[in-house]
Amino acid sequence: MNNFNLVKSVNDLLVTEGLTLDEVAKRFKMKRKDIIFNMKREGFVFDKVEGYFIKEETLIKRIERLEEQQKEILELLSSTERKSLKIDSSVLQGDIIPRTFKLYKNTSEKFTKFCNEHRELKMQEIITVALEEFMKKHK
Repeated sequence: MNNFNLVKSVNDLLVTEGLTLDEVAKRFKMKRKDIIFNMKREGFVFDKVEGYFIKEETLIKRIERLEEQQKEILELLSSTERKSLKIDSSVLQGDIIPRTFKLYKNTSEKFTKFCNEHRELKMQEIITVALEEFMKKHK
């Protein structure tokens, strides 16, 4: 039996009949390591996940594709991760009084977008913290 037929026969027994590699070796009156050696010589490796021999190049391509997908997933996760805002709750105590401020349009638009991205906080809380930090920084 040539090696191509051996690969096909071994894989058929592994997949369709559900035999183990040891059982396949017994059926061919070979040792398990001899089957593995012949397969490696032909460029095949045993894929433990799939349960049969595949071309080594195919396995390498699958691994490379999985690594690429993993990179893409990590990039997506890092771009969607939001930094949690750390707010000193002591500045959010006391009476709330209404105030009216004039803002430049571009600042107002950025502020509204920021507030929409951080719905866990009220606008008044964000303004309060921003003003407190600004005053503290510029004493």
